[in-house]
Amino acid sequence: MRLGRLIFILLFIFLGMTLGLQTSRAQTGERDFEQTGHSVTGEFLAFYQSVPNPEVVFGYPITDAYRDRRTNQLVQYFQKARFEYHPTEPLGKQVRLAPLGLYAYVPGNPILEQPDSAACETFLPENIRVCHAFLDFYRANGGEAIFGRPISQLESHDGLRVQYFTNARFEWRPERPEKHWVKLTDLGQYYFTEQKEDPARLLPTTDGENILAIRELRARAYVQNAVTGRAGSQKVYIFVQDQRRLAIRDVQITLIVRLPGQTEKRFIVPDVTNVHGLTQYAFDFETEQIGLAEIEVTASLGAIKTTTVTSFRIWW
Repeated sequence: MRLGRLIFILLFIFLGMTLGLQTSRAQTGERDFEQTGHSVTGEFLAFYQSVPNPEVVFGYPITDAYRDRRTNQLVQYFQKARFEYHPTEPLGKQVRLAPLGLYAYVPGNPILEQPDSAACETFLPENIRVCHAFLDFYRANGGEAIFGRPISQLESHDGLRVQYFTNARFEWRPERPEKHWVKLTDLGQYYFTEQKEDPARLLPTTDGENILAIRELRARAYVQNAVTGRAGSQKVYIFVQDQRRLAIRDVQITLIVRLPGQTEKRFIVPDVTNVHGLTQYAFDFETEQIGLAEIEVTASLGAIKTTTVTSFRIWW
C-alpha cells in the first residue's frame, strides 16, 4: 500500500499549492467591471493597477482569466492587451503582456516629418524616433516596461497616423479632447478574434450586483489507493473549481464505479464540496477479476455539470 499512501500525500501537496494560490489571489483583491461584466483578480489585478491610467492603457477586461489550452498559460484579455501569467518567473515579474503590436503590425505608408530633436527620442540600434504627443504618452504611462520598444516609424494606416510598439499601437486622434489625442488601438479585442478564441468567453460573468456568476465547473478526482487487491475499500477525493480556477462550494458529486468483469455501480456522495471545493467518498468493493477499475465522477451545480474520470488497478 506504500504507493497508495504516496499518491495520497502528493494529492494533498497539490491541493495545498492550489489553495495557497487562491489565498494569494484573495489577498491581492478582486475588482468587478460593470462596463463589461468581467472581473480581474490576484496578480493580474496587481499588474493592472501598477500603471497610472489602467483603463486608458489596458482598457476594460473582455474575458475573465482562463487557461489557454494551446500554451497551458493562465491568460486574460483586455480591450487593448492580453495578460499572461508565468509562475516560474520571480515575484513581481510573473505577469507579462503579449506582444500584440508585433503580432498585428503590417507596414503602412511612412509619414516624413522635419527632425526636431527636442521633441523626439531616437531608439537605437533601430534608429526609430518617437515624437511629440506619442513620446509624452509613452513616457507618462509606463514606457518600455509597458509598451515595449517602437517597431515602426510614424505611419498612415486607413487614414490614421499611427505608430507601432511591441505591445501596442498608438493612434493620433485630433478630433478628441486635447488630453485624449493619443488613443491605443483595441489590440486585445483584435487578437482575441484573430486567434478564434471561444466567443462565449466574452459574455458577462457578473450579475447586476457585481457578484461573480459561475458558468463552468472543472473537476479533478484522485483515489487513495492506486493499486489494490480484489476486495477492499477505496476512497475518492474530488476537487471542483469554476472557470477562473476558484474553488466552488455546494457542488453535488455522483460516482459511477466500473470494476473488471462487473456491471457498474452508482453512488451519490452525501457531502457536497466545502468552501475549499473539496469532498470525498469511500466505498467497499469486491471482484473476481484483476484489471483496471474506472470511476466516472460527475459534478453538478444546478444546471451546470462536468465529468472527469479516475481509476485504480486491481492487481492481486
